[in-house]
Amino acid sequence: MSEADVRAPACDGACPSARALHDLRYALDQACVVVWTDAAGRITEVNDHFCRLSGYGRDELIGQTHARVNSGLHPPAFFADMWATIGAGRVWRGELCNRRKDGALYWTHTVIVPFAGADGRPERYLAIRRDITERKRTEDDLALAVQRLEDLNDQLAGEQARLVQAEKLSSVALLAGGVAHEINNPLGGVMACVHALRQDKVPEARRATYFDTVVDGLERIRSIVSALTRYAQPASPSSGAVYPADLFDEVMEVVGPTVKQRRLNVVRPVGEAPPVDGDHGQLVHALVSVTLNALDASPPRGTVSFSAERDGDLVGLRVCDQGPGIGAEIVDRVCDPFFSTKPEGEGTGLGLSVVMGIVRAHGGRLQFGHAPGGGAAVTLWLPAWHRAP
Repeated sequence: MSEADVRAPACDGACPSARALHDLRYALDQACVVVWTDAAGRITEVNDHFCRLSGYGRDELIGQTHARVNSGLHPPAFFADMWATIGAGRVWRGELCNRRKDGALYWTHTVIVPFAGADGRPERYLAIRRDITERKRTEDDLALAVQRLEDLNDQLAGEQARLVQAEKLSSVALLAGGVAHEINNPLGGVMACVHALRQDKVPEARRATYFDTVVDGLERIRSIVSALTRYAQPASPSSGAVYPADLFDEVMEVVGPTVKQRRLNVVRPVGEAPPVDGDHGQLVHALVSVTLNALDASPPRGTVSFSAERDGDLVGLRVCDQGPGIGAEIVDRVCDPFFSTKPEGEGTGLGLSVVMGIVRAHGGRLQFGHAPGGGAAVTLWLPAWHRAP
């Protein structure tokens, strides 16, 4: 049985000529695999394209089933679904992987059309296949490239996390000297009081005073450690009313020891600034990072100032120093990851990059300018808090 034996409806005068049918078969042979099978799936006719693609001669295919080119890649359920579809008289479409005579695999996009006999059941099938091997190879290469990129992205994310932690540790190291000095003062008093109380050398009339000194000293130590912990491990992002005065208070809890150790001055804003909408922990983290940069840039006995102002729907939290300022040649780069003006080994260059990420996550922006006297002015513009109606 050949393709020419297809039963067709009676012509109405517009039937294609023999030449047109010949041209159509030639065109199909150039573009597609065409295979006819009987109801049992035995091959009855193939075109030259199938022979070229599979590597088998026509005499090696006629009378055989497609098991001759089965790749073994598809599970039995795949073919069961295909036969159930065409056995019910419906057209099946899908992608098939077959095996050439030389063992190489090839893929085709396949359409199988059933033709019914007089009893209404399929008596033969026409399969038209288009070679998509190159497309599948490209898809596999792309999938492999995507997987490699995802693996690389995971590695970069891990490295970024490590560097962000290193930046935190660098900032904590900057604070450590001042914190140690600030803790050692009350700690020394606490230890002296405890020692005296244990030795029962304190008159009864003064024991309450000694205990008060111990409690005050421990409370001071707890306050410093708590502030430092909140800075090193900020809470998950959230939304709420955050007052600038509270932020500046907590920033000073963290950097206060460093300020004292370096004998710097800090000027706080006068008056109550409107609240911003954000995450208290993350905003403290951002402000501490900016403040540490300001302290590091300031000369001995210099001044770092905090201020807050409202501009429309934004509230600006500004930190100014009396350092050399930020040059025009680097202002566009200071937030780039790994960019740093510090000597090698002092920080990772991620501090302002992290600050930028926090500010943007809050729907704000980071602004760099000049402070009075020529220092740097860094402003965190954040959305103002709007009380729910």
